[in-house]
Amino acid sequence: MDGEYIQDMVAAMREKGIAHPRAVDSSVWSQGSTILDALHSGWQRNRDVQDSNFSKFGHEGEQFNLVGYSYGSLQAAQAAMDYADQEETVDNLVLIGSPIKKAFLEKLHQHPNIKHVHVLDLAHRGDPLYAGISTPELILGLRKLGVQFTSDDEHGTKDGHFDYTGNSKMAKTRRRVLAETLKKLGLK
Repeated sequence: MDGEYIQDMVAAMREKGIAHPRAVDSSVWSQGSTILDALHSGWQRNRDVQDSNFSKFGHEGEQFNLVGYSYGSLQAAQAAMDYADQEETVDNLVLIGSPIKKAFLEKLHQHPNIKHVHVLDLAHRGDPLYAGISTPELILGLRKLGVQFTSDDEHGTKDGHFDYTGNSKMAKTRRRVLAETLKKLGLK
């Protein structure tokens, strides 16, 4: 929701042929910083009671896809549910490195107006978070998450949960591989 890497992620999607990608307005959808978003995601992992405001969101192209990463995945899930509840169709909901609660994830999978829910966990990169994680597991993973957030390699590349963040050459390459994965999942 907040980070310099987001515009490059949008560019990567566009490069791979995904039409009309755009980032949400972080002043509306973010808590104001990566740290605040992370803290907020620790307790806001289920559907909230506030409806998403789609008057500024819009929809262009033949598909309506929502892609969210980390805290953004929680916002994307909430937005998808709100949009689907308004009898609109969400073609693809992609949750990347998502700390979403299991019950909410199941509701998303079962909603008739959400065609596909794709979960892309980063366990293979050492991410302690995953879709369906329990609160005790989340708490136990916070130390590892903190280490991953504060450390990077000699090229400025982060691993684990923060695999797609940063401006290193490796991070930019990872975002393009992710965009290719999204294309293969059916995002147009």
